[in-house]
Parts: sequence; C-alpha cells; structure tokens
Amino acid sequence: MRLSIFFLLLIFASISYGNDKVEEITLNADNTVTLRGDIDLGSIISVQTAILTLKSKQVHNPNDDIYLVIDSGGGVIDYGEALGSFIREDKHIVPIVLRAASEAAFLFVTSPRRLIVEDAILMFHRAAVTLKGQFNKGELESELDFLVRENILQNERIAKSLGISVEEYQNKVKDEWYLVGSKDILKNKAADKVVHVSCDRALLDRKEMGVITVNGKRIQAMFSGCPLVRLPLVIKADPTSLNNGDE
Repeated sequence: MRLSIFFLLLIFASISYGNDKVEEITLNADNTVTLRGDIDLGSIISVQTAILTLKSKQVHNPNDDIYLVIDSGGGVIDYGEALGSFIREDKHIVPIVLRAASEAAFLFVTSPRRLIVEDAILMFHRAAVTLKGQFNKGELESELDFLVRENILQNERIAKSLGISVEEYQNKVKDEWYLVGSKDILKNKAADKVVHVSCDRALLDRKEMGVITVNGKRIQAMFSGCPLVRLPLVIKADPTSLNNGDE
C-alpha cells in the first residue's frame, strides 16, 4: 500500500513538473519596442511614440500585447515616472527585463504585468539628485522639498509592489540591492513570470539607431532590431579615441 502511494506521488509530481513550462514569446516588428540605454527625454519620447504607433495598427486587435523590452541602467526619475504612468494605464503594454537598474528597475517593478528572462538582473538603489537654485527659502529649498516628497511616493509604490514595508525596502537599497537571475527576482516578488524570448528573422535583420555612453561621451550607435542582441553592431567612432575630451 505504501509503495503504491509512493509511486502515485511520483507520477503526480512528474505530471505537475511536466506542465510547468516556460512561456515562449516571439518578438517581431509588430509587437516589440525596446528601451535601451539611458532613460532621458529623448528615449522616453522614442519609446512612447513607438508604442502608440504599434497601437494605431491594432484597430482590429486592440487587446494584443506590446512587449517593452528593457535593457537600461536607468536615468532621470521624472522621465522614468512618466513612462511608468503610461505603462500602468495599459495592461497590454508588457515589460520584459533583460537588465534594469535604478529608474528602469523602478518603473518595471511597479508595472501591472512583469516578465523577465532567465538571466535577468535588477538593481535598486537610493535616489541621487543634483540641485541648483537660490538659498534662504528660495528655489533650492522648494525643489528639495518636492524631490523628497516625490521620492517618498516612489518608495511607497515600489515597496507595495514587492510586498514589503517601506522601511525594509529602504534598508535593502541603502548600499544598492542586486537581484540576479530569475530565482532571485521571483523570490523577492520583483517579477511575475519567467519567459523564453526569441526574435523573428525580420526583427533580427532590422537596424535601429540608438545612443550609448563610452568614456563619459554619448555617441550614436546602430543596433539590431532584436533586443536580445545587446551590443551595438556599429558605433559612430572608435571608443578608444574618445578619451580626454577628444572627438
């Protein structure tokens, strides 16, 4: 009897394991937008325009998902928050993270649907700001007060998405908090599901212009339309020549 129960459990476990398949997603020109590099005004305008362009083509299929593939080290809080608000208003804009740090991780983790690849990396840290303005109850104090309150709201939103208290979140990010790989990310409730992603041939052959930072300089680069090809195909100048302010 015990032996029979043991074998039944083994069979049940095998069936359950076999059904636990990773979802396959094929990226193509009609369902993919890439957030690559710094989050700044230019990149956010480009991403939002690309998403709206794809949306305009979905007249007969408005519920089709658009995948926003993120490979970004972060950037300006205000621009990241603007894109985050845009994503949170439409459950059919689905972010998939390859690498996301700082503001890129913030906007991802607060999205309604959060997908990652197996070797994804997330990094969270405390916000850093640069202030300019007049002292003595001038613009400096007003801007600092605004930024503090904005950061409190952002921390509350992130902590809620992770299912932890604000205090616990702040303690984790004090000296930077890295989540490496899908197991680590899922354990900390920073994503909902792991997916296997591939690109169709047309997207792989497509070329897109972008901006990369090399030796402190921002230069134009050409990328594959497939975001899984993370490094540029062509850069405008040899990065070894961009030292000491040389063009």
